Formats: sequence, C-alpha cells, structure tokens
Amino acid sequence: MIDSNKLKEIADNYSTPSYIFDIDALRNRVAKIREIVGDNIGLCYAMKANPFLTKEMSEIVDKLEVCSPGELDICKEERIDGSKIVYSGVNKTRESIIDAIKSGVGTYTAESVLHVKLLQEAVMETCNDGQEGTGCLYDKEHKFPVILRLSAGSQFGMSKDDIGYILDHIDEYPKLDFVGIHYFVGTQRKKLKDQIAELEMLQLFIEDLRARYSLPLKKLEYGPGLPVPYFVGEDFEDTLSPIKKLLAELQKATKWCDLTIEMGRFWVSTCGLYLSKVMDIKTCNGTNYCIIDGGINHVTYYGQVMGMKIPVIRHLDGGLSPTHGTIKGNADYALCGSLCTTADVLVRKVPFSDLKIGDILAFENMGAYSVTEGIYLFLSRMMPQVIMYENGRIKIVRKFVDTAQFNH
Repeated sequence: MIDSNKLKEIADNYSTPSYIFDIDALRNRVAKIREIVGDNIGLCYAMKANPFLTKEMSEIVDKLEVCSPGELDICKEERIDGSKIVYSGVNKTRESIIDAIKSGVGTYTAESVLHVKLLQEAVMETCNDGQEGTGCLYDKEHKFPVILRLSAGSQFGMSKDDIGYILDHIDEYPKLDFVGIHYFVGTQRKKLKDQIAELEMLQLFIEDLRARYSLPLKKLEYGPGLPVPYFVGEDFEDTLSPIKKLLAELQKATKWCDLTIEMGRFWVSTCGLYLSKVMDIKTCNGTNYCIIDGGINHVTYYGQVMGMKIPVIRHLDGGLSPTHGTIKGNADYALCGSLCTTADVLVRKVPFSDLKIGDILAFENMGAYSVTEGIYLFLSRMMPQVIMYENGRIKIVRKFVDTAQFNH
C-alpha cells in the first residue's frame, strides 16, 4: 500500500484529480490468489474492470476476457498474446469476429445461436481456403475453440434449450470446436451457498451434454462474482477470505472439468486510489459542505446508494492555513463534487478533523470500474489523469483530458 506521505508527494507533484494504481499491490494480490487456488485452476481477468491494467494482468494470469472490439484494440496496442484472449461480449458482428480471428484470439464465447452462426461464417470467410492475403493465421484444418455461455437469467448467454439446439446441429459448424461452458451471474455475491448450488447445477448440465452428444466439453469458465469490501463498517481484515471459503468447492469442480475462474473486481479493486483536493468549505442551514475537485463523474463504488455509505478515505494535510469557513477539530461534512447538480454528493455525512481548503482526500479501493464508468462528459469537466506506481516509480499513462472538445 502506498503510504500517505508518498500520496501527498504525488498530489503535490502531479496535481489532482488523479487515479493511482499500485502495481506492486496488484501483483502481490494476484500471487496470493494463485497460491490459494493452486496450479490446477486457471485464472482469467475480465479487463472491463480496469483496462489500464490489461498489460500487467496479462503477465500474471492465464486468460483475459475481452468483451468488445475496443477492448480487443487495447490488447493489440499492448501486444497481448492473442492465445490468452477469450473473446466474449453480448453483441458480436461478423466484422468484429473477423478482426478477432486476424488478431489470433484463442477462444471465443457464443452467447446466442446467432453468435455461433456468425462465428462459423467469419471463419469460413477468413480461413476456409487457407490462402494467403486473408489475414488468417491458421491452416485450413484448424478448428476454433468456442465456449457456450449459459444464461443465468439475464440478457447474457443463452438457454439450455438453445445450447442443445446448437449441439443438435453441430454438423452445420464444421470449423468450430465446442470445448465447454461459460457461466457468470453477477458481482458482489456474498452468499457462498449460491456459488455451491451453481457449481452443482453446472456439473449436472455439462455431464448431461457429454452423455447426449459424446463431446468432452472439458472447459468451464466460471465467474463466481466474489465480493470486496468498500465501506466503513465492512470487514477489511482479510479481503481474500471469499476465495478461501469457496476453495473446497472449486477444487471439487476440478475433478469433473478444466476450471478457470473469471473475475474483475476481486482482482483489482484494492490496488487503486483516487486523489482529489478540497476546493471549498462552507456551512449552509446547519450542514457543513466540503467541495472537491472531483465528483460522482470520477468516483463510483458499487452499492454506494446516493452517498449514504462512507468509503475508506484518507485525509492528507495540504499544508495551507485555515480560511473562512474552516472548522477547528472534528466535524461532519457533506462531501460534494464539482458538478452543477444536486446529485453530486459522494458522501452525505462523513467526519473529518481540522479539514481545510487545499487538503487532499485519497479514496481507497478504486481499482475496479470507477476509472471508466464515470459520467466524464457531464459539465465538460477535466478528465482525471491516470498514474501507475511500481517499485517507487511514477508513470503517467493518461494525462488530463479536456472534455469540452467532445461536447460541441
């Protein structure tokens, strides 16, 4: 973890608002998870959780889940080995699949009967003749690995009946090799009994498919949706406890499948911080307001509930003298951002001691999603810079971006 003195130094030298991703902490967490689960369970990073960490994660996990043409472009820019990519996503086109084929993607997911049809057509168009100049990286005998995504009751994946339909018509897809099943329900799931029930259901389903269609279907890519703590009052003592508790069930699953666990938030949330500066302090109608140079356009926590929950925030003294409105000692503040909307309340009531204009607030556990899912274009505010911190060194990977250019 980056200490407070270093964070203050970064804020002084590189300005705010800024995201900081601690690569040392990230590598350490992934190594611990690898140690917990052992070598017989594959590890997959869902890069949508934080695309800025794609390169680093590709070096320490087995697979990357890539869910859009844009994410694939990032992988190409970062020179990610295509064989590590699982090309997923609920909306695929023949053109996007052809691009993936030409990029050497190793595995494809199908989330509908249409996806399987498009995959077959894309392969036939690109690789069927094995001729030069098509962009195909494979000989004409190659079959493309496909995992079929089973729906968990949402728009993602398909029904058991549709999976059966595809396998009933397997002769229509001679270029595809159906190698397994993909299953993911959702995120921040705290009830272990749910994952246990899912794994039992998946075993029965896969074994039934194997018997009916004489296919090995060895692979299971499973997203357990393990939870991470974000807010004051939650248990931060051991943020790896969910994977430890599920381990016995995962190990059981390895007896009947080649298991890969796919996660995003659980890998990267703890490695991120967000630095913002206190710009104003005032009291109106009995409420103390702290205005920062960020806001809800930069800071999002899953389960935030309109600022009712308090995330973990470090208060760093900015070194300036108190001004009008400064409250000496402890006080509660409504922590608000810079957007001209009453919705821009990060925390409705949070205590600080001797808070002053110029102080720095460091929001912890910001490694997942927040860096990309904010409403960045609202009010044409500056987009934060993104900083990587590794081995005591700073690297700016995205400078401040003026968003006004996108709004007219």
